[in-house]
Amino acid sequence: MKPCNSREMKIKRVLLATHFEAGSTAPAHAALLCNEFSAELTILHVAEENKLVSPGRNRKDLAQQIASVVPPETCLWRKPVCMLKYGLPSANILEVARQIRADLIVLGARHPEPARINSHLPWATAARVIAEAECPVLTVRQKD
Repeated sequence: MKPCNSREMKIKRVLLATHFEAGSTAPAHAALLCNEFSAELTILHVAEENKLVSPGRNRKDLAQQIASVVPPETCLWRKPVCMLKYGLPSANILEVARQIRADLIVLGARHPEPARINSHLPWATAARVIAEAECPVLTVRQKD
């Protein structure tokens, strides 16, 4: 396999899927890649409808929160597109990636907490996206 360099790579659209994890560096990595390749950035958050209606939280607040995941010191060459979807995260991430014809998906990944390992598969979303995506997927481990 021939190694590739940035001149050979064609990244025009990057999809950043976020779940607002504190300490995640995935947004910074996505922004850096968008600047390097002059690519468009789409930021996606998938929520459960019943969690959205919690007191003090509405669609406008979520839209602002989605837009704020990119570090403020980042100078993107183009304003990112922010999207909010509802339902199963992996299915929505894959669908949006197909819709926008993403060349790269960027996901944050965190180490599972021991108490949650038996009851919840915290990497299930990332694993499904990696397995089924039509484009490369970059997973960025959360800082501890």
